[in-house]
Amino acid sequence: MLLGFYLEERFPRIGSYSAIQTLADWLDRFFAIPRRIRHRINVFVSYAPLLWNDYDWDQTFFYDMMILKLSRMETAISSGYHVNGPHIASSQIRVARLALERLRNDNYLADEFLAHYTKYPLDFVRIDNKYSTMKEYGPEERKKANALHKREEVLKKQDFELFCKMFKKSAGWWT
Repeated sequence: MLLGFYLEERFPRIGSYSAIQTLADWLDRFFAIPRRIRHRINVFVSYAPLLWNDYDWDQTFFYDMMILKLSRMETAISSGYHVNGPHIASSQIRVARLALERLRNDNYLADEFLAHYTKYPLDFVRIDNKYSTMKEYGPEERKKANALHKREEVLKKQDFELFCKMFKKSAGWWT
């Protein structure tokens, strides 16, 4: 207490800060530079493989980029970094990330499709030893295949809507 009074007396205030506080703020900013540089290098290293494998025609790149960003945010927020109530935010981010992972992997109903194509294999017919075409499905096979494709589209739409809902719900504080 006496030292604080002595310092306040020896160093005049600059606005609402004392010179000691101003010096402390400057030192904090100065020593934050190596932390920022290390953070930028870590970000670059984590995004480098993703950027290296980018192709302009590849729509899954968007999913990969968002998944990487959301997983980094989930890790940072779950440790209590910049957010009050980190368990809620990190669980919302996890739900959004998992929905994006399912969209990227695009293997909805894989077992059902495998069973369907095992039961009704795709047969190809050669025409003039140059071209081949697929044999037509019968009405029963076509009906079952269409039902599987419709279910797959419904599941994709649900995952996309879930991601959008989580993104809208929390826009502004974890986005």
